[in-house]
Amino acid sequence: MEECCPTSLLGFSLPWPPLLSACLRSSFQEFSLPSQPVLLQLQESWKQSSPFVPVTLPRAHDPGTKNQQRNGLHSWESGPLLSETPTRTMRTNQLIKYTLFVSCYLFWVASGLMVAVGIYAKLSKEASAVDSLLADPSLILLTVGILMFGITFVGCTGALRDLPVLLKIFAWILLIILILQIVAAVLGFLFSGMVLEKAAFLMGKAISGYRDDLDLQNLIDYIQKKFECCGVHSYKDWSQNIYFECQDSNPSLERCAVPFSCCIQKDQEAAITSVLNSMCGYGTQNLRSWKAESLIYIEGCLEKIVGWGQRNLLLVAGLAIGLFFLEILVFSMAVMLIYQIDFIIQKRKSTRRRGPEK
Repeated sequence: MEECCPTSLLGFSLPWPPLLSACLRSSFQEFSLPSQPVLLQLQESWKQSSPFVPVTLPRAHDPGTKNQQRNGLHSWESGPLLSETPTRTMRTNQLIKYTLFVSCYLFWVASGLMVAVGIYAKLSKEASAVDSLLADPSLILLTVGILMFGITFVGCTGALRDLPVLLKIFAWILLIILILQIVAAVLGFLFSGMVLEKAAFLMGKAISGYRDDLDLQNLIDYIQKKFECCGVHSYKDWSQNIYFECQDSNPSLERCAVPFSCCIQKDQEAAITSVLNSMCGYGTQNLRSWKAESLIYIEGCLEKIVGWGQRNLLLVAGLAIGLFFLEILVFSMAVMLIYQIDFIIQKRKSTRRRGPEK
C-alpha cells in the first residue's frame, strides 16, 4: 500500500482525487482488500479534507465487491457500486386496462351523440316551448348526455393514463349509480301504485303542453300511434289541454277534439300514400266510447304501456339486468386497476427506500 501511495498521501496531507483513485485502484488490483477499519478511516479523512464529493468506498469482505471489480461494474471516480440489477418494469394488466377504456369510450361516444341531438332539438325548438325537465325530451337528453359524458370521460382518461385519482372518482360515481338503481327498483316494486300515479301525473302534464313543444308533440304522437292509445287513461283526458278542452267557453277550433295520432287508420298503406287527415279527431270527445271506438283509440296509453311491459317482462328484465351487470363489470375492472396501480406505486417507493441503504 505504501509502495503505491506515498506516506504524505496516506496521511491525507495532499488530498488529490485522481492520484488517490489511481492508488486505490492499483492497490486493490495487486493486493487483497484492506480491512474495514482502514477503509472507514480513509473515507472519513477524505470527507473532512476534500472539497469534492466523497467517493463511496466498498465494504471489506463483501463478496459482491470483488465480483463487481472483476466485471468492471465500478468506477472509483463515479461513486457507489451498482448494488443490484435493474428490476423488470412493472405495469398494470393490459387486458383489464384496455377493456375498461373501450367500455368507457363506447358510452362516451353515445353520450356525445345524445348531447348533440339534445342541443339540436333545443336550438330548433320554438321560443314558446316549455322548459320543464320532466316534460321536455331535449332537456332530458341534454341532462343525461352531459352526465354520461363527464363520467365516462373521467373513466377513459383514468384507465388510459393509469391515474388512480380519476379511477377512484369514476368508481365512486358508478357505485352511487348502482345503489340508486337498486333503491329505485326496490321502491318501484314496493310502491308500484304510487309509481303509476306519478307516471299518470307526468303524462297529464305532457298532454297539457302538447301544443307548446314540438318535440313533446312528436313524442306523444309516436307513443299514441305505436301503442294504439289515446290520452293517459282514456281519450277524454285531452280536455286537460286548453286547445282540446271540451267546454262551451273554449274558443279553439280544436274544442272537444283529439290529436290525429289517436285516429284509427283503417288502411295503413293508403294512409302512408294519401294526404294525412289531421282533423279526423274533431268532436270525438262528445261521442260515447262505444261510438268513438270506430274512429279513434279510446284506451289510455298508461294501461297500454303497463300491459306491454307485462307481456314483455322477460325482455325488459333481461335488458335491465344486462345493463346492471355491465355496470358491475366496469366497476370491478376500475377497482382492480386501482389496486394494481397502488401496488406498483408502493413497490416503487419501497425500492427507492432500500436503494440508498445498499
